[in-house]
Amino acid sequence: MNPNNTSLNPFQGYTPAPSQTPKSNPQPQPKAKELTPVHIIILLSIFAAIVLIIITLVQVFHQNPYGEQIKINNLNQYYKNFPSNVEDSIYNTLYNIVANNNPDTKLPKSGAKIRGGTTTGQYNKATNVYTDRFIVDLEELQQSYSFQVTWSPDSNNSNLADIGYPVLATCPTADQLIYQPFDCKDGFSDNGVYNDPINSILPIKIAYYENDYSIYVAYDIIAQVRDDKLTVIINDKTGGNRQAALDQLKEKGINPDDYTIVYNDLSAEQTPSRAPDDANI
Repeated sequence: MNPNNTSLNPFQGYTPAPSQTPKSNPQPQPKAKELTPVHIIILLSIFAAIVLIIITLVQVFHQNPYGEQIKINNLNQYYKNFPSNVEDSIYNTLYNIVANNNPDTKLPKSGAKIRGGTTTGQYNKATNVYTDRFIVDLEELQQSYSFQVTWSPDSNNSNLADIGYPVLATCPTADQLIYQPFDCKDGFSDNGVYNDPINSILPIKIAYYENDYSIYVAYDIIAQVRDDKLTVIINDKTGGNRQAALDQLKEKGINPDDYTIVYNDLSAEQTPSRAPDDANI
């Protein structure tokens, strides 16, 4: 026996191939869809529709805090800057004057319109107060009413405190009628004090330094209705300004002789004032 002879191994000299796990082919990831102009338009349209629905619902369910109202359909066409409380007051004032003149009539809730060409207004820069006038027509009732609205963008404007009727509705004058005359009553047209043009000019507040900031001058001019008469009140805070206040009225086109003038010398109540630190003396 050959000592070098070994038993034959059928697998001798065979090296098995390393096991290989089949690789899976990666699946292509879907690309995020980009918004096309059409998609953007659709989304914007949906958003606009939602906003419109919300605005409509707010208007439908909005309760006028002043009471009943008749809505002026085109008010925002002429006056976009009226605060919401001013709008509510206008609608309620319109309802009240219409109700007083039509006690046995079912009143419309809307349909009133500002008549084109009747809007006028003034702005008092010193007081930041606007006075707007316009005529409202109610075709359903064949009636018209004249409005005067005194307001300010600043809801806390203290100058509004002197306004007796910030929203005033009165009967139309003969030249304002477009329908048949009716027995209109408003309580104001007879004396006309609330429609006086002075209401759009006053109040006037004067305050300044003179003589190289050594003298302080301050006085106010306001209008008030007392016993159904319009009274002009001069509140002189520093004294000696009565004639200057009357001259201010004349400069504004107001004849002081047409009004009752009340002059209040408040100089004794005035706290002494000094020139501001940054005054150029």
